[in-house]
Amino acid sequence: RNGKMTGKKHLLDPELLSAVKFLELHKAEDMVVEQQPILISEKMPLVKAFLFLGTGHVRACPVQDDTTREIIGVLAMRDTAPFLLEMHRLQSGNEYPREGNNNILMDFIAGTSTPTSLREMAKKRPFLMFSPETTLLELAHALSSGSHIVGITGGDPDKGGVAKVVTQGMLFKVICEAVDKIPIKSRFIMKRPVISVRFDSKAFKAFDIMRQKGISGIAVVDEDGIIIHNTSTSDLKALITAENLKDLSLEMTIEDFLVKLRAASAGASTRVPAATCKKDDELAVIVQRLNRTGYHRVWVVNSKRKPSGLVSMADLFRTIVMASDRCEELLGRTASGGGGPGP
Repeated sequence: RNGKMTGKKHLLDPELLSAVKFLELHKAEDMVVEQQPILISEKMPLVKAFLFLGTGHVRACPVQDDTTREIIGVLAMRDTAPFLLEMHRLQSGNEYPREGNNNILMDFIAGTSTPTSLREMAKKRPFLMFSPETTLLELAHALSSGSHIVGITGGDPDKGGVAKVVTQGMLFKVICEAVDKIPIKSRFIMKRPVISVRFDSKAFKAFDIMRQKGISGIAVVDEDGIIIHNTSTSDLKALITAENLKDLSLEMTIEDFLVKLRAASAGASTRVPAATCKKDDELAVIVQRLNRTGYHRVWVVNSKRKPSGLVSMADLFRTIVMASDRCEELLGRTASGGGGPGP
C-alpha cells in the first residue's frame, strides 16, 4: 500500500454512516452484472493469457483447473512486471538478444527458457468467493484489502461455481452516489507518504518500485516535485497490446518511456496524465475525477501541484469499512459500560 491513512473523527460523519447502512442493506445478489463470468484455463500459454487481459480490458481474471473445474487463483495485469524487469536484466547483460516480431515484452515471455506456469502464478493471488447473501459491506472489505476482483457463488459448476465476478470498479459504480454525498475532505482519508520517481529516472526503476512495493501505480514528478505523470497497470496493458515497440527500452527515462508507449497505444490521446485533487476537496470531487478519467486513484496535491497523498477506490471502500468497525467498537463500549465515544 502507498502509505497509511490519517484521521479518525471523520468516521462518525452522519453521511458516511449512511453509506455504511447502504452497504449493509444491499447484498451481492442485488448487483446487476451483465457480463457472464470469464475464466482462463490453467493450460493457456502465458502470452495468450496476458494478451487476453490486455485486449479484453480486464485488470484481473480467475484461472480455472481444467480437471476439477475449481478456481486456482487470479492472473492480474501487474503480473507482467517481473517479466519486464527480468527481460531488462538479461538485455543489460547481453544475455537476451533484442530480437522478435513487434512486441518486446510478449516476445520475451514466449521465448524465455524458464517459463512460469499460469497455474503457479495464479496461486499467488487467491480468488475470494462469497455467497449471494453477502452484504456489499463485506465485499467492500475484501476489495479494499488487496483483492481487485471477487466471485459470487451459485453459478454453473463447470464455471467453478462462479455466478458473478465483481470488480472494484463495479462496486464503485454502485455506491458512488452515496459516497458522493459524504462531506469528508480528502486529507482525512488519503494515504501517505506518496511513492514517486523523478521524470529523469530510468523506466526500469519505476516498474521495479511498483513490483517491490506491491502497488499498481506511482507518481512521476519533475525536478521541482510537481506531478506530471502517473504510471500504472494501464501502462502494463499498453506494453502487452501495443505493436512496433522493438526500440522501446527500460533504459529510457520514465517520461520518455511513457510518452513513446502512450503515443503507440490506442486511446492514449484521450487520457489525462494524472487525476489530482486538493487536500480540502470533498469526496464529491474525488468521485467526479474517478468517474471522468476511469482511473482507480486520485493524487492529492498542494497549491504547487506537488503530491502529498493518494486516494484510491480501495481507500473509499476502506473508509466505509473503518466507519462500520468504529461504530461496532463504540456500541460494544457503550454496552459494556465503557462510556461514550472517544476521539
